[in-house]
Amino acid sequence: MKKIYLFITLCICALQSNAQYTVTTANNPIIGETSTNYQADTAGVSIGTTGASQVWNYTGIVIQATTTPVTNTYVPTSSAPNYTDFPGANIAQTDGSGAYTMWQYTTSGAYLYGISTPTLSLVYSNPETLYTIPFTYGFTSNDNFASTFTISGTPATRNGTVTTIGEGYGTLNMPGGMSYNNVLKIRLQQTITDIVPAFSYTATEFSNTYLYISSVSKNALLSITKSSSTVTTTSATVSSSKSVEVNSITIAGIKENKKEANFSLYPNPTNNSEISLFYVIANPESYEVSITNTFGQIIKSYHIGNQSAGMYSETINLEGLAKGMYFVKLKGKETEGTQKIIIQ
Repeated sequence: MKKIYLFITLCICALQSNAQYTVTTANNPIIGETSTNYQADTAGVSIGTTGASQVWNYTGIVIQATTTPVTNTYVPTSSAPNYTDFPGANIAQTDGSGAYTMWQYTTSGAYLYGISTPTLSLVYSNPETLYTIPFTYGFTSNDNFASTFTISGTPATRNGTVTTIGEGYGTLNMPGGMSYNNVLKIRLQQTITDIVPAFSYTATEFSNTYLYISSVSKNALLSITKSSSTVTTTSATVSSSKSVEVNSITIAGIKENKKEANFSLYPNPTNNSEISLFYVIANPESYEVSITNTFGQIIKSYHIGNQSAGMYSETINLEGLAKGMYFVKLKGKETEGTQKIIIQ
């Protein structure tokens, strides 16, 4: 049986409070957002110290010469095969391989509901709590999760535990002189056991993933995972591995504006007569939405009335617009942002 690995990206952002950061609901992922990571060489890469006011020096990290960046995209749950098996999920994450991680993000935390592929529906009857909100240095969350599923028509079970710890904050130094202050270090510790009784098969994986998070990006700037697994059939096989992933933002040196409106457009590019605008409000606010052409002329405009903090979506009518490139601007009293759309 091919072992099923969870690709878990803790897509979280932090806001400064007393020189450390707190995970908040305002920075839950929204449909259309992407994150791109590169695999780095693991030689000489240590885990890093714990505690307050640390300095983590990873200036020697080298991107693997043959690495291909992996881009994860957040999409509607209906994009995933067997999506009706995951009624509790409100967003899906995919790297384009055909596998979808099914999530529920709420005001109380992030919950993993399972994995969906064209040939597998691994539904967690007891979802996995990745972290609770708020979450910061010194916080800990614990959870158990479970699933009963079939693979190639054969019954199987999965059971696991997860512990998430905010174990440090400080300064993260990356290659190229990139330095990030007030970075939150989170450790995600998991134990997963898959059992297929018909084959006398048991696979247990224990892993620690260390995530370094800063206000410059929603996603971890650096992720280091160490894992060991034991597979038992007629005999036991033990293996271990280590991986290092680097956020593309640390390579390009592009910083996100903390006052930028948090929104996305889907689908984009589009050949539809309408497009969905997904946005997150941190504080009560109203917005003006405008669509301009490449000459800066406003083609359409909309008003979104005052709304409380939370995640929202609006349908934007594109009828009458010719094929080409346009810009959608979302402007509020405290936040403002512009994104490009392509009409095909």
